Amino acid sequence: MMKKISKFTTLLIAFVLLVLLTAIYIFMWLFFGETAGQSTLFALLKSVDWPYFGVIFGSTTVYFLLLDLLSVFLVKHLRKGTLSGNFWTRYRRVHLTYLLLTIFLTIAISAPSSLMNTFTAIVSISVLVSNFTKPVDK
Repeated sequence: MMKKISKFTTLLIAFVLLVLLTAIYIFMWLFFGETAGQSTLFALLKSVDWPYFGVIFGSTTVYFLLLDLLSVFLVKHLRKGTLSGNFWTRYRRVHLTYLLLTIFLTIAISAPSSLMNTFTAIVSISVLVSNFTKPVDK
């Protein structure tokens, strides 16, 4: 009879397989991105000034984090005057909105225009799919 494999061994095998597949994917993406003779997303991402992008992302994140905390605090203060223990989970839509605004604004400020067009297309498609898949109100 076969011996039962422990959960730890299964998780370890899955983790090693995940790392291996990720490494293969990244290697193939880098190889085909370097050898492509046309303007690809890889070429666009390679042309981004990443240190500048990081500074813009950091400052935008701090700015929107402060706006997020301020807006949630004001809403909570105007309602009851106290903050509850489920502060982060209760206002997750507000937090998610500010997170998405942070990412979108960072890309809008510091990325090349062709990358911004690609990002806008991806966001538009995801919004379209989201609108088509949400349940219809009756």
